[in-house]
Amino acid sequence: MPPSDCEQSAPAILVAGYFIAVVGASGVLLYPYIHLLVHKLFEFFGAVAYVVKDEILRAPMVFLSLGLSILFAVIALLAITICATGRGCGRPGCRRLKKAAEFDIQLETEDCVEVKFHSKKWS
Repeated sequence: MPPSDCEQSAPAILVAGYFIAVVGASGVLLYPYIHLLVHKLFEFFGAVAYVVKDEILRAPMVFLSLGLSILFAVIALLAITICATGRGCGRPGCRRLKKAAEFDIQLETEDCVEVKFHSKKWS
């Protein structure tokens, strides 16, 4: 005759109790370290923010120029990404840079390719 569910429940309760004890002990042991780590990180980032603020106030034009340079680089990257996708930029003459590799290959004439081939072959 198979054992009933009531006879099997005692080990499950013990396992659940062990699990709760292990999680509680881990929390008690790890809490001071996590608290210290978070406190030190706040202290570090506070000092970094103070230094960055001081540097920006000392030479604002340098950081303004740097920010504008990064902004324009991101805009250029975005424009290239939009033109490289299938949708394009929406203008009537946009070639979308789909065939950029083929276009570069077409720029090299047959004579140029033959000269490069022969110079590499004999050297």
